[in-house]
Amino acid sequence: MTSYDRYSVFPTRSRLWQGAILHTIAHAIWIMQHPLLADEVVWRGFNYEIDNSEGTRGIITFSDAGIVGVFRDNLSPRAPWSSKPDSYDFTDFLKGIPTDLYNLMKQHALPYMHTFGPIIDSPVITAAFWGNGEALTASEPWSQVLENGANILDIELLDFDEALAVVEENYDFLPFQLATVKTLFKRKMAEPDSVITLSEQETNSLTEVSSEGFEESSELFLAIGIKPQPSAPGRNE
Repeated sequence: MTSYDRYSVFPTRSRLWQGAILHTIAHAIWIMQHPLLADEVVWRGFNYEIDNSEGTRGIITFSDAGIVGVFRDNLSPRAPWSSKPDSYDFTDFLKGIPTDLYNLMKQHALPYMHTFGPIIDSPVITAAFWGNGEALTASEPWSQVLENGANILDIELLDFDEALAVVEENYDFLPFQLATVKTLFKRKMAEPDSVITLSEQETNSLTEVSSEGFEESSELFLAIGIKPQPSAPGRNE
């Protein structure tokens, strides 16, 4: 194999992190117009959370202590409501996970997958992965992890040019919006540990179509260290 095969080979931590940053920038721009869907991409500290509003959810914890990811696909035959609830055990998907990474997952990722109900009162996941460094692994081949929830990572698994094409298609961006995604991503990659402050002109450009979701957009930008200027009052609201 001469190139990365996202369908059969586990991604690296770096690939996922860069993809998460790209997806976050794109979503932050998009929710300027669509604030009601802001929760489809969320950061809680080092937890990266994505939800496609169609029954699939994923949480990746990017911690200095390691990386863990959990996924729930409501249509997967592994979901308890698709099989026998009494036999469901989420630890079936965590066989072989080191104790320290299990504790990380238990503390930071699994609580956001908890389902409270008369039938199921526990975290519900249909796939998971983990790793201590760049390399990731799971209790099963990557293709199975992908099939049972990790396929929500449609941007995060791709090289930059491929990911940008998916961003353009998924978000139906205007040319200047796509150009802004590209520019901000490259600036952030050049200074990953710094806060990037947007100029007033850059901020106004982002709110050119609409500023209805400016507050939600700013919150998401700030979560990855990008700071817009205050919104121009009354601009396309």
